[in-house]
Amino acid sequence: MPAPGRMISRARPLFADEAARALAEESNLSRLAETYDPFDRGLRDAWETIIVTGRRCSEVLKLRLDCLGRYSGLPMLWHDQTKVCNYDQALRIPERIHQLLQDRQRKTLTLFETRNNRPPSVEERAQMALFPTNQRNRNGRTPLSYKWFHKGFKLWIDEPEIGRWVPHQARHSLATSLLRTAFGGGAAAGQVNREGLGVLAGKWGRRASQSRPLQPALPGPPRRRPRSPNHRPRTGNVILPR
Repeated sequence: MPAPGRMISRARPLFADEAARALAEESNLSRLAETYDPFDRGLRDAWETIIVTGRRCSEVLKLRLDCLGRYSGLPMLWHDQTKVCNYDQALRIPERIHQLLQDRQRKTLTLFETRNNRPPSVEERAQMALFPTNQRNRNGRTPLSYKWFHKGFKLWIDEPEIGRWVPHQARHSLATSLLRTAFGGGAAAGQVNREGLGVLAGKWGRRASQSRPLQPALPGPPRRRPRSPNHRPRTGNVILPR
């Protein structure tokens, strides 16, 4: 076989201004929920969380029911960055997103009570997903799949005719904004990438110097959830408490 030619790899572009405005417009968000999520499984809530926090789609869809908390009065979101083995990472979020996810918690608990004719026990709540699927999921532990999310998202984003975009580009846009803010404040790009975004390499560090300025990022530095005395660490490359 002849040797292959040079492989050209192109990075996904950031959200264009018109695309960002269209994807955050209230009328479009309402249509996303009403048309492509008629049973209110959380398609809009997941998307708004993604664009504000810059988390991966899988990290948002796999949030647990008890993922919210307040520390020193600040709303925090607990999540797992499984790609880099960072578990129980806390991210500061805006008050509006905190209220949005609190409403989703109540809807998930109501769904469990409707299916089982009783509220969940403490042990069951600890295992429940924030965005549970309705397919063979009586205990509420199985989250929505990325395939389900992407199907509704793709049909919705094709309507305004603003180009071809994918959910992960929201993460790229926020990453560039966060890195620009970090460079201005003297923070190390590697620290921002590993701790704030959960990426293995500083691949966005180079892009930050080549991209246009964006709005300052909302998330603050991550913190770890306080461990209980009986906590047993997971196997593998686990980040131990400092």
